[in-house]
Amino acid sequence: MFRLVRATTLIVCIVTLGVHFVGLRREPIQPDEFEHLHAAWLVSQGQTPYVDFFQHHTPLFYYIAAPFLSGTDWGFDTILNLRLLILLFWVSTTLISWLWLRRYGQIHGFLAICMLASNSTMLSFGHIIFLDTVSIPLLMLSAMLIAGGGGKPRWILASGILFGLAVLTNLKASMAMFAPILIMVSRGWVARKDPLRLRAWLVDCSAYVAGGLISIILLVAILGSAGSTGLWQYCVELNLGWKARVSGVPTLLGILRRDLFVTCLALTLVAQRLWAMRRRGFILEGRDVPWLFLASLFAGVFILPVVWAEYFAMMVPFLALAGAVALGDWLSQLQDEQPSADIGLFANSRFARYSFLALVLFSILAVLPFRAFLRSDFFAILQSAMILAFFAILTIAARRAWRPESALSLAMSLSLVAVVPIVRVGSVLHRENNFEQRRRVEYVMANTLPQDPVFDGYTGYGVFRPHVYYYWMLHQEVQAMLDEHIKGETLVEALKAKRPPIVIEDQWVATLPTMVWEYLAAHYEPTLLSPIKTRRNLLPSDVALPEHGERR
Repeated sequence: MFRLVRATTLIVCIVTLGVHFVGLRREPIQPDEFEHLHAAWLVSQGQTPYVDFFQHHTPLFYYIAAPFLSGTDWGFDTILNLRLLILLFWVSTTLISWLWLRRYGQIHGFLAICMLASNSTMLSFGHIIFLDTVSIPLLMLSAMLIAGGGGKPRWILASGILFGLAVLTNLKASMAMFAPILIMVSRGWVARKDPLRLRAWLVDCSAYVAGGLISIILLVAILGSAGSTGLWQYCVELNLGWKARVSGVPTLLGILRRDLFVTCLALTLVAQRLWAMRRRGFILEGRDVPWLFLASLFAGVFILPVVWAEYFAMMVPFLALAGAVALGDWLSQLQDEQPSADIGLFANSRFARYSFLALVLFSILAVLPFRAFLRSDFFAILQSAMILAFFAILTIAARRAWRPESALSLAMSLSLVAVVPIVRVGSVLHRENNFEQRRRVEYVMANTLPQDPVFDGYTGYGVFRPHVYYYWMLHQEVQAMLDEHIKGETLVEALKAKRPPIVIEDQWVATLPTMVWEYLAAHYEPTLLSPIKTRRNLLPSDVALPEHGERR
C-alpha cells in the first residue's frame, strides 16, 4: 500500500510544483505583493519601517527579503524571482506537515503531503508574495513542537519563539493564539494535583512566554527605539481602531466547497476527537493540536475586521492536516494497526467503518448549498461523490483485513483528491499574463532615476522608486484612517516639495480631496500607458527652479 501512496504523492508534488512555476511567472502581480516588495526594497535601501515610511503590518518579512533586493539591478523580473523565495516557504510548509504527521503513522505523513500539495488555496497562493504564506511554516512548526513538547522546556521555548516570529511576519497569525492557550490550560488542569507535574507545567508556560518575548526583543533590537514606537503605534493602536470592514465568510464558504472532501474529513476529525475527549474528561492531547489551530484560525474569520482571501493561506494547511489525521487513523484501523492514541469513535468494527462514511456524507449535506451543483463548483462536488464511492468500495473490501484492491482504491481516491484542484488552478494560471504590468513598471524605471520619487495610489508600478509621501499606500482602508488635512494639504505640500517626474493616478487617487487631483491635473499630463502621467514642461515662473543636476 505504502508504495502506491508514495508514488501517488510524488506525482502530485511534481505536478503541483509545475503549476506553481507557471503561476509565479505568468500570474499578475497583486497590489499587496507590490506593497510588501516595496517595503522590503525600502529596508534594503537603509530605511526603517514606521519611521521613514508608513506600514501597518509587522515587518519581519521585509528584513528577510531585503538582502535579495540589494544592489541596483532591479526590474520586473526581480518581482517574479522573489516569488521563488515564497515558493520555498510553501515547500517548507509541506515538509513540516510530513514531519509532523509521520509521528502518527507513515500513511498519515503521505496523506498530509498529498492533501496540502493539491489544495486549491495553496495552489493559488503558495507562490504569491503574501505575508500569510510566509508565516504559515513558522506557525505550523510552532504547533508541531507544542504538540509533542509537554515536559520539554526547550521544545516549548522554540515553539514560543516560532509563534512570535510568525506574528512578527504576519499580524493575522495572532488569531492562532487560542490554540496554545487551550493546550496550556488543559495541561495545567491535568497537572493540578501532582506537584511535580505542576512544576513542569509552570516551566513550560514560562518557556513559551519567554520564547515570544525573545522574538519581540529581537525585532526591537533591529528597529531601534523610534521604529519600535512606530511598530506599536501603527501595528497595534492603528489596527485596533481599523475602520474598514470586509467579511471573510463568503470566501470561507467557497474554500470549504472547493476542497469539499478534505473539509468533510477535517469536520469528521473534530467530531471524533470531541467524542474521544468526552470520555477523557475533555483533556487535550497532541493529536488534537491540528484541529485546535484550525478552529482558532477559523474563529479569526469572525473576529478580524478585514479578512481577504490570503488569510486562508494560514488556515487551509491545518484543514489539510486535520483531514489527513482523520483519514490516516481510519486506514490504520482497517489494517488492524493500533494507533498511538485513543481514536474514539473509530474502534475496529464494521459499525465504526460505516459510521465514518455516514459522518462524511452528513458533513457534505450540512455544508453544501444546493445551488453549487449549477455553479462553478460542480466538478468539486462530482469529485467528492466519486471519492466517496471509492471509499465505500474500500470499506467493503477491508472488512477484516487489508487487501490489495484496498490499496488500489486508496491510490485512485488520492488521485481524484488532487486532480480537480490541480487542473482547475493550472488551467486558470496558464491563461494569465502580466505583460501590461511589466510594461508599466519598466516605463517608470526607464523614465526616472533611482533617486527620483514617484507618487502612486496603490498600483505599485513605482515599486523600485522612493515615494513622494509618507503614507504611500492610499487605498480605501488607509484613507479611512487619515483625516482630510493629511490627505489634502499635507499631500499637496509633499508633491510641491519633491516634484515627482511621474505620478500614477489610479482609482484611489481619484478618491482623495479635490485639491490633490486639481494639482495633478495642472502639473501632469497623460502618457500612452494609463494611469501613468508625466510632469508637464512648465515655465520657470510656474514652479521653483530645481537645483543643479536635479530632475523635475
